Amino acid sequence: MKKILIVGAGFLQVPLIKKAKECGLYTIAVDGDQNAPGFFYADEWECIDITDETQCLEYAKEKEINGVITAATDYGILTVARIAETMNLPGISYEIAKTVKNKYLIRKKISQNKELQFFELDTEEKALQLREQIRYPVIVKPCDGSGSKGVEKVENREGLLEAFQEAYRFSKSKKVLVEDFCWERVWSRHLRTRWDG
Repeated sequence: MKKILIVGAGFLQVPLIKKAKECGLYTIAVDGDQNAPGFFYADEWECIDITDETQCLEYAKEKEINGVITAATDYGILTVARIAETMNLPGISYEIAKTVKNKYLIRKKISQNKELQFFELDTEEKALQLREQIRYPVIVKPCDGSGSKGVEKVENREGLLEAFQEAYRFSKSKKVLVEDFCWERVWSRHLRTRWDG
């Protein structure tokens, strides 16, 4: 029976574990929470922090898995890519995963619109310099955040430093994205144009 490693076993990964079992796969799950609900459904599991790429990779090698996947979480993307690349399994490359995981890098990679402003900051000094140079409103968020943690709309220069500090607190990479508030609307239009074109 083919063995698949599922990175993350929270309630959002439970449907993935169930579906993998329906497909006749032997499911192995990892999650940092010893009480993760997905462990109840998996054939086998281990309590490992899913952002610990090295430990997850060693476990994957030990179990001689045939595939690796995650779903509904940003935190496991780099781990999945590293395992897949190292063990020559299907998946995206580690370099692509790093780009996808970083909100600043993905915008820089595919945006052609010179009117949009977006900046990556890693110090308060840079935030203080930037607040005098940009137009408002802006959205401030962790470059590698999840959900809405550390995300804030800033209407004027007075609020930028405090928003930076909050986003920085939630960033594992300690990098913060500052971008146009209108980005999401422009981004959607940009993708539609690429799709339709």
